[in-house]
Amino acid sequence: MITVADFLMNSKNEYNGHKQTEIGGVSLEVLLQILKDLEDSNPPYLFAIQLFCDKSGSIEQKDYWKEGERLDGCRDRLIASFTLIP
Repeated sequence: MITVADFLMNSKNEYNGHKQTEIGGVSLEVLLQILKDLEDSNPPYLFAIQLFCDKSGSIEQKDYWKEGERLDGCRDRLIASFTLIP
């Protein structure tokens, strides 16, 4: 059985190295489980949730690119964007 974390990491839908998956209407508990699964299956990377006041946000893979590897200076990679439900 494939997990959501595996699905997100294996997605071929990318732009400029960032994943382009959108998750609509997800709970915080589910997001935390996805983060745990991502970290368990992708060591040594850390993953984080960025949450905005409008309840939208993103899952990011921290320090994916090395310092100076990208011209834009970006080090974190977008894995998915989401909309939080209460």
